[in-house]
Amino acid sequence: MRFIIRLVLIFLFLFTVILIGGSMVLAMTVEFFIPSASGSANTTADIIILLGMLILFMGSLLFFAWFIGRPIYYIVLWIFQLAQGCYEEPFKRNMYSRESGTLKQPYKLYEEMIVQLRTLTETLARNERERIAMDKMKEEWISGISHDLKTPLTYITGYSEMMLLPKYQWSEEDKTQFLKQINQKGLHMQALIQDLNLSLQLNGQRLPLHVEPVNMVELIRRIVADVVNAPWASEYLLSFHADIDLLEMAVDPQFLQRALRNLIVNAIIHNPNGTNVTVSLRQSPTHIIIRIEDNGIGMDKETVDRLFDRYYRGTTTDANSEGTGLGMAIALQLIAAHHGEIDVASRKGEGTSVRIMIPLS
Repeated sequence: MRFIIRLVLIFLFLFTVILIGGSMVLAMTVEFFIPSASGSANTTADIIILLGMLILFMGSLLFFAWFIGRPIYYIVLWIFQLAQGCYEEPFKRNMYSRESGTLKQPYKLYEEMIVQLRTLTETLARNERERIAMDKMKEEWISGISHDLKTPLTYITGYSEMMLLPKYQWSEEDKTQFLKQINQKGLHMQALIQDLNLSLQLNGQRLPLHVEPVNMVELIRRIVADVVNAPWASEYLLSFHADIDLLEMAVDPQFLQRALRNLIVNAIIHNPNGTNVTVSLRQSPTHIIIRIEDNGIGMDKETVDRLFDRYYRGTTTDANSEGTGLGMAIALQLIAAHHGEIDVASRKGEGTSVRIMIPLS
């Protein structure tokens, strides 16, 4: 608003100067070319005065054109650069006073507009960096997902082809082992597809909760037992502790189980064999508090900050990894759907502690 008022005042002043100056020049010109009634000739002094008035008038016009036009050119150039995808401020020389560091008078008139353009430029530049980083992350994620799907498919097709070869006679024990591997890899692929579908549902905010009374102690105990019995977790030490035996809450057991399982699995697949993972449950006056703690390799600050970003994969995918780059983002959103929160504390070489807080009502 102040910018508009200042601009109106400047144009009113400019209009007044042009009107008065133009009138004076016009009067002098008429007097010069049309002699007065006395018939006296125009003198050299009259010519000098006329030329001086013309020079003063034209100089005033040029000054105001420079005063108003140069910042407009700068702003138009800035907008043109933004339209071309160059998210940088144009040249800044002669814009700021060397002594005070503030905008000089021609630019000070447009200070609010320049500030808004600078904010817009910074926002567009930040969005562009985030878009590039997200595109790169998606490419890496798609490559990882392709690897994750290709690996179990190789097992499934390989074992099934071996069983179908007529020249070999497999024992019942061999067939059972082959079928176990096929079943395990099929379940792994099913989990990947479920993560993809659930991620799309969460991204579109189409996730109705089906709540029912659940004993949280028993629910978490079953989740830990399920992970402990997984073949890829056999070299890890998992334990569960609770300071209560019964705690009923109205939750969606399927989604909450998925969230907690993702968090526990994450503590395993990103740590070396022999890592201790402890899951604990306690009750406060207003919340239940679930902790998942390990004494593993820990994480640096960047990894902690990006841990719940969609498509972020903290380690290279291998044949034993169940990571999709979606598990932690899904866990965060499922806990948030229960009005809960997740905090993560970790340091390199000192393990990781994940705290989940869900309100009792």
